[in-house]
Amino acid sequence: MQRLLWSCVAALVMSCGSSSSSSSGVSSSKKITALSADEELDLCDYLVEVADAPRTVECDDGHTAEITMEDACTFEDVPDSCDATVGDVERCIKALSKDPCSPDFAACAALFECALNS
Repeated sequence: MQRLLWSCVAALVMSCGSSSSSSSGVSSSKKITALSADEELDLCDYLVEVADAPRTVECDDGHTAEITMEDACTFEDVPDSCDATVGDVERCIKALSKDPCSPDFAACAALFECALNS
């Protein structure tokens, strides 16, 4: 369970790019533990669109950020105790996409909380 959630979080953390759509189309208040198969697919498609992966970003300080996405995106193994919502996932990916060289991890607090408590 924790591995899959961390895969999603890692994919979000290393994401960058810009999206042509402002959301996945799934209700932002819906818990990620309650997603239907179609909603999960919509959210995962949105994450891939925002990430614009795979690619490498050269940072000003000389290091590179590798942007990758897992072959499969799923939220089915997220523990039922996780209170993260679709809005939390979308806020996280948007915040991290602004600067992959200096990401705003605070925007992903709800996802990290789920991963740490699984």
